[in-house]
Amino acid sequence: MVTPFITRYLEKISDDHPALLWTEGERSHLDLKRRIRQRMTWLSQQGVSQGDRVALHLPKGPLSVECLLAGMALGCVVTPIDPKAPDGRVKSILKEVLPALMLNADNTPDQVEDEIWQDDLPQDKDAPALILMTSGSTGTPKGIVLSHENITTFVDWSVRTFNLGPKDRFVSLAPFHFDLSMLDVYAGLLAGGTVYLPTEKEIAFPGSMAKIFDTHRPTVLYAVPSMLQIFQRFRLFDKLDFSDLRWLLFAGEVFPMDALRQLRASLAEPRMANLFGPTETNVFCWHEVCDLPGDLEQLPIGQACDHAQVKIFGDQGQELAQGKTGEIGVSGPSVMLGYLEDGEVKSPERYDDYFRTGDFGYIDEHGLLQFAGRRDDMAKIRGIRFSLKEVEALALAEGSCSQAVAIIHNKGQLDAQTVLHVVTAQDISFNPDQIKSYLAKHLPHEACPATIHQHFEFPYTSNGKIDRL
Repeated sequence: MVTPFITRYLEKISDDHPALLWTEGERSHLDLKRRIRQRMTWLSQQGVSQGDRVALHLPKGPLSVECLLAGMALGCVVTPIDPKAPDGRVKSILKEVLPALMLNADNTPDQVEDEIWQDDLPQDKDAPALILMTSGSTGTPKGIVLSHENITTFVDWSVRTFNLGPKDRFVSLAPFHFDLSMLDVYAGLLAGGTVYLPTEKEIAFPGSMAKIFDTHRPTVLYAVPSMLQIFQRFRLFDKLDFSDLRWLLFAGEVFPMDALRQLRASLAEPRMANLFGPTETNVFCWHEVCDLPGDLEQLPIGQACDHAQVKIFGDQGQELAQGKTGEIGVSGPSVMLGYLEDGEVKSPERYDDYFRTGDFGYIDEHGLLQFAGRRDDMAKIRGIRFSLKEVEALALAEGSCSQAVAIIHNKGQLDAQTVLHVVTAQDISFNPDQIKSYLAKHLPHEACPATIHQHFEFPYTSNGKIDRL
């Protein structure tokens, strides 16, 4: 029987060890748990109860942590909304979620003094707990509904795999509407650790992050590769003392090998791992980075976590043999309840009991799962099918680009063409003809970019990923 992580956290005996830190603030585990129970009483007084949906439109900080965890403990279904999202997107999310209550800066007091919630906590592991909104490739909000068991499965795996405990310190870089935040906040708190909550402004300035890293000396750091590359560009890993760092974890994007080798050179001591899985499953596969030989072109996404079963499927739903590329299917207790459509939870597409991730890959000769792009990354121009990820990987292999994004211009039309956007490596001049010549040697004509645009840096989503849309 799975007991929801939030129930175990609130019932677990703790002391005055710091739970949350932020600019000029600190909250112990005892104080946080007391405030969560007070906030549960307050939420109940606002008219919400078990099963109701609650939208959380607050900046990341101690208040939003209290409200998020209190809502889940009360049995509500919480939807964190990006506080920076434009009004149109917020309205679209609210129209889809139809919350009984939306918590924002205008109606949510920083502190409540009501009585502490004393009733038994809901224990239904299969009940929905969280709705995470994702845009996918279309830009239209899509709700991913996660149960208490889905979340707890990942939290327990994280605590167990990375041996998290009270001595661990986290700097939480991901926003609450992004599933990466679950490791820092949910697993970090359940393990009795200390979580520093940077503001959006602090995260935006590497100088501010340098002070935070220097002061709070994280033992576990989890981020998307794009953010780690920004820190590396400003030489944070070279200038600061990261000797306390035990694990450097990354997920959400392919990490370019040259950039990863530079990072490994700067941080030789901490263990590193590539974590993989869409929001629908959270992490179902991982690979510890032990060495990076010069001929390694792409990091494996590794072996299945102990809570997941993974198979590779062909177009007709048949299981493929080792070495054959197909769609990755995942089964296990971390797979979401379904997608929110018209206010109802709809089951996702499956092959037998395996969720179709939309990610493609194959099992190599070492038994490791290799990533081969997403369903959304597959392109077809004049009948020729190819992977945009392959175009990007070859552009990086050419040597003059540090980042690359390939898109299709006029998709589905007769004049459709590949367009490549790049950030050039430091101290290397931009020569689009040289890049085109290299790609022409390795790609079909239709896949070769007609145009290459240079950027100083790419735009990023609120999750810290490159904003491909």
